[in-house]
Amino acid sequence: MSTKKIGFTALTAVIIGNIMGSGVLILPRTIGKFGVISLWSYAIAAVGFLSIGLLYAKMQVWLKCEGVHGPILSVFGRRSGQIASFLYWLSVVLGNSALFTSLFSYTGFDKMSLFTCFVFTSIILFFATLFNCVELRIVKLVEIFVAAVKLFPLMGLPLFCAYYAWNSDIDIYKIYETTTLAQGVKHTLSHTLWAFLGIETAIAMGSKIHNPEKTISRSMVSAMSVIAFTYILGMWTIIKLIPNPSGSSAPYTELLIFAMPDAIKSFASPLIYGLYIFLILGSVYSWVFTTGIIASESAEQGLFPKFFASKNRFGAPANALIVSSIVSLIFLISTYNEDLSAHFDVMLDFLTLITFVVHLATNIAFFKIIKSRLTFGNIFIGSLSMITNVFTIYIICFPILGKLFSNLFN
Repeated sequence: MSTKKIGFTALTAVIIGNIMGSGVLILPRTIGKFGVISLWSYAIAAVGFLSIGLLYAKMQVWLKCEGVHGPILSVFGRRSGQIASFLYWLSVVLGNSALFTSLFSYTGFDKMSLFTCFVFTSIILFFATLFNCVELRIVKLVEIFVAAVKLFPLMGLPLFCAYYAWNSDIDIYKIYETTTLAQGVKHTLSHTLWAFLGIETAIAMGSKIHNPEKTISRSMVSAMSVIAFTYILGMWTIIKLIPNPSGSSAPYTELLIFAMPDAIKSFASPLIYGLYIFLILGSVYSWVFTTGIIASESAEQGLFPKFFASKNRFGAPANALIVSSIVSLIFLISTYNEDLSAHFDVMLDFLTLITFVVHLATNIAFFKIIKSRLTFGNIFIGSLSMITNVFTIYIICFPILGKLFSNLFN
């Protein structure tokens, strides 16, 4: 890409674009029945993920390394760094595949033929890859536009309804699901943690960022603050205006209907439908950009084949972008299941597990080199990120292991 670097605004937009996807519209329906617990769950997940992001930022400054795999490479050696870079690249590639499953499921294709899936995915990936094979200046503008379009309705609609929500008599402390506080937190966290996946992508673009020592941490804090505020405000407004939103097929549609004049209420559903599609397509664009950067940076460090480091006349890592998109398509088709919801759940657990294995290894590397930097802040960030990593891996692996042992002993 051009010699111009990614600054604070563009990097913040990239983080928002990568993190804020379809989950913001889906989760009120999934966890809204837990009332105020869902709000605390969003806050806990945001703090946990921010600790992981800041841990990466500190490691990058201390070790002068680049990429999500950088700390592992510096602390544990080349082979470990190579494995980490491949696993993280693979998790992001798989994430794109999961986004397509979510897109097709929401748009009404609960059962889609393999050929139809292949055609639609190929077309979308083609244009997402093409629009990333341009100058960095244009990519930055697109990322900022995508982030702005995402935030405008997702933050604006709840803000518009906040006055009515504040004066609502609906009790947010009412739990519509019979559960203990601990069970409610565990169940909601298993969903809200997924909603913040992607904060570490800022680290993946190290050499492309202007003044990374300051810009990365500032962008992480800013992006996570905006995203957490948007998620929590939206959830609070919904549970204050819609009794038991888990019983609603589309809580944000109902919220928009509440805000719109009677004459145009019929447009609410198509508007939310279009917003959902834009959220996913915007995330696909951002993640395609990220996959190309990860593969290209890894190739320049000798961890991937040199083929991935090749740049086109605009300086974009065209080979890395194209191969990453092809692998996303191949994985989606090779693991395809016509039951899109089941397919999405399996893919989501798989990519999340891979991502957090890399995070956990980085966390271990953090504690290995922290001896000369024992401050309260460093210990707090390292401990909180370790709790987040271990808990996330636990909630993914425990049900799988439970089913495995159940099949073995029954």
